[in-house]
Amino acid sequence: MASEMVAREARPGDISAIADLWKRFMAEEDEAVPEANPEAALPGWLERLQAQIAKATAFVLEAEGEIVGFASFIGSADRQWVPSGVAYAVDLYIQPEYRKAGAARKLFALLMDQAAAAGYGEVWTNTDVRNQRVQVLLERAGFTPNPGFEIPGLQGQLYLRKSLPAD
Repeated sequence: MASEMVAREARPGDISAIADLWKRFMAEEDEAVPEANPEAALPGWLERLQAQIAKATAFVLEAEGEIVGFASFIGSADRQWVPSGVAYAVDLYIQPEYRKAGAARKLFALLMDQAAAAGYGEVWTNTDVRNQRVQVLLERAGFTPNPGFEIPGLQGQLYLRKSLPAD
């Protein structure tokens, strides 16, 4: 893509555009969330997104004034299975036409900077063991395997972690 992409914190006015991207993600990435029912999950996901926007832990990527990607994280205050000091990246989606233009790098950089600024020491995440594309992306971003950690009730996942630089 020739246009300049800008990563920024998500704002309340972005919710509709982010939700549209989330629906696209759910339709495209069935291997990432194989048992998910998108219509049933949407209300809870929107509630979480609103809380993340309020906490400045949700981010968007814009190109030509349009939101073309999003990423977000949660902490131990959000889910008891997230260890203290860990920002857990729970969402990442970029429209396919922007994926080879450094979009993920821009979103990850902002997410990592915000997590470090908020005092987190690591960012953890997961992806389906069959999702090779995302595994390569995470490895390129510096994530390494996180053995011994599992999200209760989630099957067939690869868990990864990345340390954040200390101030």
